[in-house]
Amino acid sequence: EKLITRFKATSLEEILKKKINFSELSEILPRGFEEEFGVKLTEGKLTEQEEKISKNLLENKYSTHEWNYERKNN
Repeated sequence: EKLITRFKATSLEEILKKKINFSELSEILPRGFEEEFGVKLTEGKLTEQEEKISKNLLENKYSTHEWNYERKNN
């Protein structure tokens, strides 16, 4: 059995029992991270190293069939 098929997908609308637009989400999500992890998020640009890491992850992990459909050893 594929790992990803063991989990049921859902949506924020289903969980919250209401529609939520991007503007609301962009305000709520950072506050939730701050509260849950006890940190203060600040806006800023990624460093050159962070950009490289991000690009590598996108190309070699998150864009792959295995990650999106099978999630083997990830």
